[in-house]
Amino acid sequence: MKKYNQNLKSSLIISSSGMLIVTILALNIILAFIFYQYIEHDILQKNNALVNSVKHEVSSFFKKPQQSILRIDDLITNRNVTINDIQEVLDNSLKYSDVFSNFFLLDSTGNVLVTSPSDSDAIGTDHSLYPYFKNVSDSAPLYWSKAFFTYNSKKPLVSISLKNKNKILVGIINLDALGSLVQELDLGKNNYITIIDSTGTYIAHSDMKNVYQRGKDPFYKELSDSKPNEFNRIVYNGQTMIPSIAKEEDQNWSVVIYQSYSELISPIFQFITTSFILTILLLIFSSIISYRRVYLLTNSIDMFIAQSNEVSEGNYNFTLEEFPYSELNVLKNSFSTMASNLQKRELALKKNEQKIKDINESLEIEIEKRTLDLEISNRNLSNSLKQLKSVQERLIQNEKLAALGELITGIAHELNTPIGVSITTVSYLDMKRKELEDAILKNHLRKSQLSKFLSINKTSLQTLELNLRKSSDLIELFKQLSTTPDNSDFKKFNISVELQTIYSNLKNQLSQNNIIFNIDCFDHIEILSYKHSFNQVVLQLIHNAMAHAFESPFSKTEKRIDIVAKIENDKLLLTISDNGIGLAPNVLNQVLNPFFTTARGRGFSGLGLNICYNIVSTNLSGEMNISSEKAIGTTITLNIPINLTSL
Repeated sequence: MKKYNQNLKSSLIISSSGMLIVTILALNIILAFIFYQYIEHDILQKNNALVNSVKHEVSSFFKKPQQSILRIDDLITNRNVTINDIQEVLDNSLKYSDVFSNFFLLDSTGNVLVTSPSDSDAIGTDHSLYPYFKNVSDSAPLYWSKAFFTYNSKKPLVSISLKNKNKILVGIINLDALGSLVQELDLGKNNYITIIDSTGTYIAHSDMKNVYQRGKDPFYKELSDSKPNEFNRIVYNGQTMIPSIAKEEDQNWSVVIYQSYSELISPIFQFITTSFILTILLLIFSSIISYRRVYLLTNSIDMFIAQSNEVSEGNYNFTLEEFPYSELNVLKNSFSTMASNLQKRELALKKNEQKIKDINESLEIEIEKRTLDLEISNRNLSNSLKQLKSVQERLIQNEKLAALGELITGIAHELNTPIGVSITTVSYLDMKRKELEDAILKNHLRKSQLSKFLSINKTSLQTLELNLRKSSDLIELFKQLSTTPDNSDFKKFNISVELQTIYSNLKNQLSQNNIIFNIDCFDHIEILSYKHSFNQVVLQLIHNAMAHAFESPFSKTEKRIDIVAKIENDKLLLTISDNGIGLAPNVLNQVLNPFFTTARGRGFSGLGLNICYNIVSTNLSGEMNISSEKAIGTTITLNIPINLTSL
């Protein structure tokens, strides 16, 4: 049998020659990118050098009239000359100048004193509104105007004005010569040189019809805002161009050069084309070599697949042929070993199947037994739950009855005192009435006795009225224990507005007790709830703090009550805190119980906080929590839904 010792790895290395093409292609792309960056940098350098060169030429153009205007100003202002002498100086200067087209001499008010060429109609006219008069000043005596066009001329003009003492010399410069200078600097058919003023208006152009038509550079603002040495591409006159700009701030003009992008990057396209052709040729050559090697490899793999299919069909008695690659022969030997092991495992699995079947049958019997036990346990548990629920309901009912008994006992205790006093007063008053009646019947009535009876009657009636009113107030207070809300009170309201209203109502009481009252609440917080119930709770809690928080032994320098309102998790979190004497732990544990109070001798019934708790829990569907520390203060927190309809 023929042995093959050819190495699969070497075959794959040869067939992977395509990687060479990828490498060459990637290298070409990198070189093209580097070349592009170099070309771009070179373009920027050349353009900047070119635009600055043009700027220098243009600066030289403007420097000559600047020197001329300074020389003329020296002739007419630093010497004692007459108007005729000034006229002569201006006429001679205009005669020998190739850039100036007019001269004006203005006084300090802007009126024309002298013109050249001489124009008698212009003498005395007001030029105070012209830019060359308005913008020239002592601090900046030399001013270049923006380019402009006269009504009778299409040629661009620019003015240079010079202020010296109380006179202003103005020279009008014809910019046609500047256009000629630009046209002499020919950059080619598709390239342009332009000069624009501060508004973007052309004052010179390689194509001067743009100047005569008073055109504006469409990219001036974009170019003005661009960063130095920034490579930009724009479409100008239907062609992609690379612009460069150089500004001359003193004369209010800029030089802009547009060069054709296609001409500048043509070397890059030539390089890319050559690289692409070479890459295609290498790809064809590499594909031919790879195809041959891949064919040999795939043919060997197909042989291995055909022989291994017999194993998948359960035929473990097979003989695999030798493969042309040593790696596949190693794989063949491993596959033969695996097939032998599979055959052994298959026999073992068949033996285990019967064991599993027997185990499953025993498990099914055990599951049925456990299921029956579970059903019995569930029935017992269900009965236990029903009994527990019944006990729970009885406990709740007992608690309600206990609470009701405690409430009735409290009501009876609270009403017993004023009603008992009233009955005693009525009995005493009736006894005194009988004494007075006996005295009248026996004609023993004395004036002093009548006066004493009237005094006793008055005092008794006052005592009776006081206790009956107290009983009435207690009954009204008991009515508040019923927290059934009024549906007409259910509305959306602003928390900040309600808190400010409550503060306004309590302002005098707070001021009389020297209590600082602070509200921290955003203006936009609104809730949909029972407005009266909310106000009743807040007002009662503030009254409670005013009445109890600052009793003796309070000794701090200031009394404070702070209210903070905010929204958290779709709920209004309202805290009312004071810096008072605080509550002892035993008091804190009972403070919400009905009729519990530490100030019963001062007329307090102990129902205020209990009523607040009931209203918050029922009407407002919220929670009320109280925390306190001795000598630190007390904080009451209300957690109320902002929308009761969503519950």
